Amino acid sequence: ETRYVMGCLSQLEDDRYFLEDLTGQIQVDVSHAATSSGLYTENCIVVAEGEVRKDGVFEVRALGFPPAETREDTRNATNYADFFGAGRLRPSDIQRLTEEEAASTSDMFVVMSDVWLDKESTFTRLRAVFEGFDSLDVIPSMFVLMGDFTSTPFGPTHYDFAGYTRGFDQLAALVEDFPRLR
Repeated sequence: ETRYVMGCLSQLEDDRYFLEDLTGQIQVDVSHAATSSGLYTENCIVVAEGEVRKDGVFEVRALGFPPAETREDTRNATNYADFFGAGRLRPSDIQRLTEEEAASTSDMFVVMSDVWLDKESTFTRLRAVFEGFDSLDVIPSMFVLMGDFTSTPFGPTHYDFAGYTRGFDQLAALVEDFPRLR
């Protein structure tokens, strides 16, 4: 029986992909799936068409992205939920935030990946980056640090919790040195 499933495409185990949402997950086989145009990456949201095999794996025949919708359509469908953690936004909040966004012509975000907190050279380089931005008249509104945060990916086969914690403690201490950026 053909099913349509929307979820986050994840690799929860080595060489095994899953579709997951807030209610659960199912292993998927995308090896024979036809795809629409686009870049499919881990943790992207997809719509999959296929059937569940007897072994419980969802065999995907077609994979695509959910249809695009306007910001207003999303707001109406989600009752103005804020997906970034501030809670529900009232229409008056939306209006105020829209005006603030339009007025913020000099805002910048800094995005960095592969920030390995178990390498001393990372902190030397981060200090140089922070010093550079701290010397500007207008500082970035946000720094986004992405990655595994360790040079050896943190996961089922490598889980140095103490080292991981030390890295974030060292990052916090570095950020403390830059009150304007903090």
